[in-house]
Amino acid sequence: MITRSMARAETLSFLKTGESTDLKPDSLTINTPSQSKQRLSNHFKQRKHVPSKTEGKERSLKKKAPTINHLEIKDRMVAELGLPSVPFHTIEEWGFSPYCFIQEKLASDTWKMLVSTIFLNRTRGKTAIPILAQFFTLFPTPNDASKADERVISSIMQPLGLHRTRAKRIVRLSQDFLENETWSKPSELYGIGKYGDDSYVLFCTKSDAWKDLTPEDVQLKKYLDWRWSLMKTK
Repeated sequence: MITRSMARAETLSFLKTGESTDLKPDSLTINTPSQSKQRLSNHFKQRKHVPSKTEGKERSLKKKAPTINHLEIKDRMVAELGLPSVPFHTIEEWGFSPYCFIQEKLASDTWKMLVSTIFLNRTRGKTAIPILAQFFTLFPTPNDASKADERVISSIMQPLGLHRTRAKRIVRLSQDFLENETWSKPSELYGIGKYGDDSYVLFCTKSDAWKDLTPEDVQLKKYLDWRWSLMKTK
């Protein structure tokens, strides 16, 4: 026979645990408040957390790093250096390419253009240009760079890799540029190879020698293709 106290105990157990004892005296259990809290805690731990839309937006904003607009840095650098805002040797004939390579911006200053090729060699422009701007702020002329401590330049160029080799090339190139007045192509100067030679012909001369170029660099190939496309429309 089920007494009134047993029925009351069953009701309390069901309210606290959500489980029925089928009113069997032998299996009747009454949870204490601490036990009920523990069960509730375990229940929520097992539930998978679904982030809200607001929480998801906050996480995505945290993941996004601030972007650096290398084109703005390029234009600002050219303005600060006092260089022409259009290619000095191709104003009427070519103008800027759709790619706006940094060599085009620096074409009016041969030394700066050659230095840029050391920065850009095997390096993406987005990575190199902000550091190149920093370099020209500290060493705006070949005279400044020729007297520079290689360790200082190396520390600036560290994010680009091969920073010690590049720093040495820039200092020696600057010295050669000032002392060697008889060079006919940049590769006769220290630290400049085919990439520098091709860039010089394309961006710093008015000759038709560019028509014979076979650049190995992907970006110079793109520029050369663009120039040939203009020739076909003339």
